[in-house]
Amino acid sequence: MKATEAKTNQPETRKAFALLSLLDETNLKLLLMLRTSPLCTRELAKKLGMAEPHVSQRIRALVGAGLVRDEGWVRLGGRNLKLYSLKVRSLKLDFQPERLALTLESALPKESVTLSYPLMRMDPPKFLFKFIGRSEQKKILNRAKSAVVWGIAGVGKTTLVASWSAQLRKKGTKVFWHTIKTSDSLALVCTKLAQLFSGSKRTELLKAIESFSTQQEELIFKTVESLKDFKGVFVFDDYQNCSDQNLRKLLRELFAYGLKLIVCSRTRPEELVALNRVSVIELGAFNKKEVFEFIRSRLPEYKDLSALLSACSPLKGHPLALEVFCNSVRHKAVSRPSSLEEILEEVLDSLSPDEKLVLSCVSLFRRGVELDAIKHTLPRLTSEPLRKVLRSLENKGFVKRMEDGFVVHELLKQTGYGNLENPALLHRKVAEWYSNAQEPAYALEEIYHAFLSQDYGNAIETLVKNIPKLLDFGFWPSLYTTLDELLPKVSDDKAKAWLEYAKALCAQDPSLTGKETLSLLKQALVAAERNGDFRLQARAHLALAQAFQDFGEIKSAKEHYALSLKAAQRTQEYESIRANALQSLAELELAQENYTKALKAYTTAERLQTKLGNERNALLARCRIALINCYIGQPETSLVILDEIRERVSALSNLTLKISWHMCATFAFYALGRLEDALSENAKWVQAAKFSRYPGFLSEAQAFRAFLLALYGRTKQSKKCVSEVKKIKKLDNAGIVEMAKGALCVAKGEYKDALKHYEKCLEIFKDKFHQALCNALIAKLYLKLGNNELASAYALNCASLFEKIGAKRYALEVQTLIP
Repeated sequence: MKATEAKTNQPETRKAFALLSLLDETNLKLLLMLRTSPLCTRELAKKLGMAEPHVSQRIRALVGAGLVRDEGWVRLGGRNLKLYSLKVRSLKLDFQPERLALTLESALPKESVTLSYPLMRMDPPKFLFKFIGRSEQKKILNRAKSAVVWGIAGVGKTTLVASWSAQLRKKGTKVFWHTIKTSDSLALVCTKLAQLFSGSKRTELLKAIESFSTQQEELIFKTVESLKDFKGVFVFDDYQNCSDQNLRKLLRELFAYGLKLIVCSRTRPEELVALNRVSVIELGAFNKKEVFEFIRSRLPEYKDLSALLSACSPLKGHPLALEVFCNSVRHKAVSRPSSLEEILEEVLDSLSPDEKLVLSCVSLFRRGVELDAIKHTLPRLTSEPLRKVLRSLENKGFVKRMEDGFVVHELLKQTGYGNLENPALLHRKVAEWYSNAQEPAYALEEIYHAFLSQDYGNAIETLVKNIPKLLDFGFWPSLYTTLDELLPKVSDDKAKAWLEYAKALCAQDPSLTGKETLSLLKQALVAAERNGDFRLQARAHLALAQAFQDFGEIKSAKEHYALSLKAAQRTQEYESIRANALQSLAELELAQENYTKALKAYTTAERLQTKLGNERNALLARCRIALINCYIGQPETSLVILDEIRERVSALSNLTLKISWHMCATFAFYALGRLEDALSENAKWVQAAKFSRYPGFLSEAQAFRAFLLALYGRTKQSKKCVSEVKKIKKLDNAGIVEMAKGALCVAKGEYKDALKHYEKCLEIFKDKFHQALCNALIAKLYLKLGNNELASAYALNCASLFEKIGAKRYALEVQTLIP
């Protein structure tokens, strides 16, 4: 089966699913028994201690799946017996990024079979009822090169496009469908798109996704390039959920490339509407004729529809409301309400107490809810009764089963939620369940429900506990969105201040500005002072100090560090705040090249963090100590320190920590002249930086990679790296980029151009270490050009700069360049 044909109703996919479902313990024992010699079902039943009919049933299923061979009837011991043997030699399960590949290996290679079971479905949703109306909109979709379908919730966007897509598929047109979730990333969608290719194209795209040296822009380019020959339609539903800016960029590029793309959204996506050749369909309510056809198709048993048409007139032709109305009439749940609200209230009243409770419980959740989560929230319902209730609600169309769990019908969500007697208590239980799940992505839901539980003391603790985890795992864009959603729903002034503080910590996307960070922190600080919240005051002052330090406003930074410590003295977090402030001040000393003071401060900070049990920050301090050793001419010591903490860093799986560790290792190997090792560590640095989603981290890692590649002679890769770094919006590493350009020129023998780049580096770099490094590179160039006088001058200047920062070893090494 080709990947482009991966549909849920295809024979190969069904066979792969059937095979997977057959691999239980009993069947595996049967297969092992048949491996030695052919056996009949009676012998197999005796060995397993099972009834023969039961074994026969299993054997027939295994024969049908192609795992067992029917050897036919033979005469043995005066009996006619049917024998069975093992048809395959081995069964291999390959977990590929977007599917399972199941290989049945036979003794004869020609009989070996590989089946694919796609894990990422790309089929349009299926609907049981006849599609009504929207003929004009379908004509627009047929004519349009690309289109945006938008309108309010429940107006029928998904139904329209799914119905249109089904017609295309009947005619043989391929349709790729993806429903966007808030947590979707560019890599996830590109992995799903890889199903559209076969052979080398698929392999190349998956390698690009898995390769952490691949820039996001390059991945977008590769994906669009791979799709240019695709003859079909792409549909992206629920565009309003898209929080990944790179994924939005991919869709814009697909539009711009001229591929047939349909986007459905609850809000009008101006960035797509503004593009050329994009048709815009704003979907509204049904007209009277469509309402009549809709009700007749849903309720064919009713001959006289006039009473029903009159009863549903308050719904104003809203398709989702009409669907709920028809479901309710079918289940005798409504009479003659005067408004949509009354219809929904009658629907709720028609349910049994358990159905009503479960429907309301599912309404609590922002995402699909698993059975275990409902059980935890409603402990009085055990698994089997709960399953029955969910099946009943599903049959009535009030609850749907999605990929990630159960979701309540959109129109009933608010009504179900409003029916809860004590939603705050249930939110608390939901937060508990997400807390116990121990998954980074669930931390977002834990925070959301903790604040809606109105137990703000516990909610603030939940926020404080999860912020580092979410930031370190690169979930800050989703956290920012969650906090934005929470702020209008939280009335408590103190809690709102904490949400603003957390939002400020997430405002590091290049589309957001440093001014927003400062503004949010100042708002949080004002509220903290108003509420007498010294803990938040201490944290906000500390964050402001770190922000001012990043902006180069050292005086303001030191003022806020002092204020942070002063406020912290009135809290139980004084030691923790003191350790974090000391670590940040150590960073300030490091930035100012006061390496002796920085070493002392980091050593103290590490001791304090270890004492407090903050392993992450203690290891970060240790990495900084390794980096300082590298700067002052002791790279061997740096590597020894890094080796000591390697296992502890690996055990934490913390991205910020991994970035720091691999960066230090890269610099140490470079200082020792071990370029191959430096490149290896740099690749891991880039990998961690890419996962973090922070553009500043990635630009630094990629810029240094470009420099190393040029030194190593890989000019083509280096040039590519330089162009990728330039695409990153937040570029703080212009000096390193110029160094890379200079090294590229040296590799090509263009020494005069290299000199220009290195001299430009001297203008950009303000610190002595990097200035010394550039002087050394220029000295080497002048030696190649035969200008010993200038070579000596730059070498002496370099040695002097290294002496000033205490890097005597580097100073002595540079002096060997003097003719």
